[in-house]
Amino acid sequence: MNVSDRTSQPQIPTELCLSFATVPILLGILSMAAISSCLQEAGVKSEEIFRGVRLPVIPFPDSGNGIERLTP
Repeated sequence: MNVSDRTSQPQIPTELCLSFATVPILLGILSMAAISSCLQEAGVKSEEIFRGVRLPVIPFPDSGNGIERLTP
């Protein structure tokens, strides 16, 4: 292969390749931040659902003094 064959192919500038690669990387970072925020918010809401304040009170029979003895 001689020098004239290598120069006849179109060369893409490095800056152009870098600028084309920057946009998808920035979009990926922004989308990961949005997904992280949504997952964190879903976690907080699920904690609210399973808090004891919202659960119904279950009536238990009264055992007198609250301490049961295993031996008489």
